[in-house]
Amino acid sequence: MSFEATYTGEVFSNLRGGISSNDATEYRGNLDLTASLDTERLGLWPGGSFFFYFQDGHGQGITDDYVGDVQTISNIDAHDFTQVSEYWLEQSLFAEQLRIKLGKQDANTDFGLLDIGGDFINASFGLILTVPMPTFPEPALGAALFLQPADGMTLGAGAYDGAPDGGSSGFDARFDGERGAFTIVELTLRTSLFSDTWHAGAYRIAAWYHSGDVEKISGAATPKVLSDNYGFYLAFEQLLFVEAGDSEEVQGLAGFVQFGWAPDDRNELPLYFGVGLLYSGALPCRDADSLGVGVAHARFSDRVERLDGRDHETVVELFYKAQITPWLSLQPDLQFVANPGGQGRDALAVGLRFTIDL
Repeated sequence: MSFEATYTGEVFSNLRGGISSNDATEYRGNLDLTASLDTERLGLWPGGSFFFYFQDGHGQGITDDYVGDVQTISNIDAHDFTQVSEYWLEQSLFAEQLRIKLGKQDANTDFGLLDIGGDFINASFGLILTVPMPTFPEPALGAALFLQPADGMTLGAGAYDGAPDGGSSGFDARFDGERGAFTIVELTLRTSLFSDTWHAGAYRIAAWYHSGDVEKISGAATPKVLSDNYGFYLAFEQLLFVEAGDSEEVQGLAGFVQFGWAPDDRNELPLYFGVGLLYSGALPCRDADSLGVGVAHARFSDRVERLDGRDHETVVELFYKAQITPWLSLQPDLQFVANPGGQGRDALAVGLRFTIDL
């Protein structure tokens, strides 16, 4: 039985542009408490584990009221909430060649997640925004299965409640109205071109389907209701360079590319493209620190552009994450948002995030 506690807090300021005429500074915090139980060590049965996840989110981000961006400045931005976010059972079988996961869970933990993108603060680097999967702050009941048919290959499939708590998850404004079930299949290939440790390489291709109703984008007073939604994504990450040395921390440069597509007759944002670089140990004597830069581009549907003029949004993020102690990190972050919301004034946001791990 193991327990972990993490507190993430951040202060972000909108220095210029966006949808507000006033500069703004807001604080947002998130408390994560997790508990894991190993069934074999508890004397029950081998290969099983229970997981419980409690969260409390509080404060306010700057996206909704000040910047107006669709990609979301911070990946912990949400409404205030206190909840048991996840509770699931995972069972490994056949020498861990097969894993089954049942219960309330965050689909983005298992699908569409790049390890390198996890250090970025902008939400679109962690969740491809064309995919309406149930994730923070509203995970969903579901079942997932993961098979390893060969070394370096994983085939994953999941089915989840498509509208947890009567709403949608992540970028909720774009998927309101959907119900039904969300299903996904993802193939992951892992490589070791330059190193057999750290971010050696992972290449993901996935297709998803949502059985819930969604309105066709037409501008009609009573739009036609379509019976489903679907799409695919690609997500690649690769270690590009490893520094020589005897440091306990692997140091080097890694990069990632991700792309998402969905039909433009029922999705306001049918196209997404993201690319980024992360350097671990960029400064001498700071082996655990990381420096990252990324660009994310979201394209609005041609139908939306004809109706109200929204066309695209592009975000550029630059950050430096300093590991002050084994349990404390500080991360100054700078984001430039071009054309926020597809038609807003270019915005510049600066922030500082701290994370405490216990």
